[in-house]
Amino acid sequence: MERELGNYAIALDLYRETIVAFRDVEQMGAVAHQLECFGFIALAQNHPARALQLFAAANALREKGGTPMTPDEQVYYNDQLNVLRHKMDSKVYESIWSIGHAMSLDQAIQTAVEANYG
Repeated sequence: MERELGNYAIALDLYRETIVAFRDVEQMGAVAHQLECFGFIALAQNHPARALQLFAAANALREKGGTPMTPDEQVYYNDQLNVLRHKMDSKVYESIWSIGHAMSLDQAIQTAVEANYG
């Protein structure tokens, strides 16, 4: 809710807490969702490469765990990917996607929680 209201600092604090808790109880679908949310904020704050990398890491996690998005989540996610496709050269896009998709769970979480979003 805070992210949707544009209260990014509050949302990031909540995400930083909950992503670790979800990982600790092995709720990989929830971890993937949190990575996507970090990515949405990164994109909103003009960090497209970080956003794409987090989206790719979340995608890989969803593929491994068999945890698809809800239809509404998928529509929003696809819209955000289209924004990124228009912002980046296709080779850059594919390169960043590959890097994010290859990240380990811990690397993805570290990238999400330690990044400066301001």
